[in-house]
Amino acid sequence: MLVQQALEETGEGLIGMVLGTDNIEETTQTLKNKSFLINDAGEGVGTNFINDEVRKWKNLFLPPELTRGIFSFIIQHTHGALPRHDLKNPSTINKLDHLVINTNDADGFIEIYKDIFGIRLALDKHIEHWDKRMLFFRLNQTTLEVVEKKDDLASHDSLWGLAWDVIDIEKVHKRLSTQGIDISSIKDGIKENTRVATIKSHTHGVPTLLIEHI
Repeated sequence: MLVQQALEETGEGLIGMVLGTDNIEETTQTLKNKSFLINDAGEGVGTNFINDEVRKWKNLFLPPELTRGIFSFIIQHTHGALPRHDLKNPSTINKLDHLVINTNDADGFIEIYKDIFGIRLALDKHIEHWDKRMLFFRLNQTTLEVVEKKDDLASHDSLWGLAWDVIDIEKVHKRLSTQGIDISSIKDGIKENTRVATIKSHTHGVPTLLIEHI
């Protein structure tokens, strides 16, 4: 229902994100102490149809004043785990490098993600290349890259694109090209000591970048 509604309203693209916690009860109480109206966490269970392993979790859905247009919730895994990615082929994706988010209110974004959620704000900077204020939040090994685009509307955020970390961008580029994927040539990234390429097809409306850290 959620996916179908999003497709009808905005077409293909990113819909939402999930933030993890080790103690969802503590997270819930923290938000309640800050006067946010939220319900207690709900429980979920799933079974792997390949090996019948059971995984359990707790979800905490967030109010609109915290999500600001992004479908998002908080999860705690309580039993079992998602399969680990075992990178054996350097021509495949290694991990998610960063998620790009657009906002019209960078200060409000900082208040939510840094001050309320407790995610580390690594950098708040005006990037001359794009003439934009950008925020960089570090969460485990992934970056939330936030681009401010001011307007006169109420504060709102939206998911925009993904950047995938690769070990060997030359090998990834060759494999995707031979499989009929339209991909740009490899070039130096704006960030020092990186090489990047843009995937131009088969992305279902999601701007997608490959990045190798040299």
